[in-house]
Amino acid sequence: MSPVYLAVPNHNQLENRANWINSGDQYYVVRYHFAIQERQLPSPTRMGEVTDVYSVNPNVKISDKQKVRIEHTATSYESELSKALAENKFLNNLSVSLEGHLGLGAVAGASSDVTSSLGSSLSQSLSREFSVQFSTTVTRTEETERQIDISPESSSDHTIVAVKVYKQYCLDVFLVFVDYLFVEYRKRVGALGRKRYDRIKLPESPVNQYDHRNLLAVRKHVMSIHFWKPLPNPLLINEKDHKLEVDDPSQTEVIAPDPPRPCHKSVELPKPTLYELSNKAFPTR
Repeated sequence: MSPVYLAVPNHNQLENRANWINSGDQYYVVRYHFAIQERQLPSPTRMGEVTDVYSVNPNVKISDKQKVRIEHTATSYESELSKALAENKFLNNLSVSLEGHLGLGAVAGASSDVTSSLGSSLSQSLSREFSVQFSTTVTRTEETERQIDISPESSSDHTIVAVKVYKQYCLDVFLVFVDYLFVEYRKRVGALGRKRYDRIKLPESPVNQYDHRNLLAVRKHVMSIHFWKPLPNPLLINEKDHKLEVDDPSQTEVIAPDPPRPCHKSVELPKPTLYELSNKAFPTR
């Protein structure tokens, strides 16, 4: 499965100057680019809530056909994960603390120290403090006939229940890139003594499409998120054998990568660039 890419803040937010950090004479932003890779975990399936009940009398028949409802679902995590990352205090504080390092890097290109420590510090913080819940929506339902077999035991009625079955999945979250930009207006006196403002961007605008002077490549596995996915076919069992093993399917578990997994070899470069987005947030004067 191809990775999903998330940018925090996203491009819609960065078209608004209010979402850039005001540091006095200039504005700046630090944008984090995450790649999300989904995989199925090897742990066994778990039983969830009861969704339907069927009564079968074994003295009359030892098998029966019942109409069973099957739900096809989709687990949504992109919007929830993007929102949780945008609201994360550590990530916001990190953007502020990076100003001095990136300010120097914007002029002198001294960003190697930032890159080497960024992934490790982010991983330690997210594994301790990050939390998110995912939602599951039903995309399609259908009914089918399923055979219910009961071995004759006694004269008492048997209650058969349909139970949701869950499989555990994992989202591996990689911090792939960090890009940044400083913008300021510098006043000058133009013709006839009129005041003009030059829009200055640091680092300066790239000379070609291969020039990524404001982009730091991190490529670090910063956290893993375990979550439950419902399987479409319910489990039909005797009610007395049912055990609720997944009581809240929306709950997730955030863990530190152990061991870290390698970042996807082919990753997308940030688009649109901060240079393009800054033109809308800071128009020429």
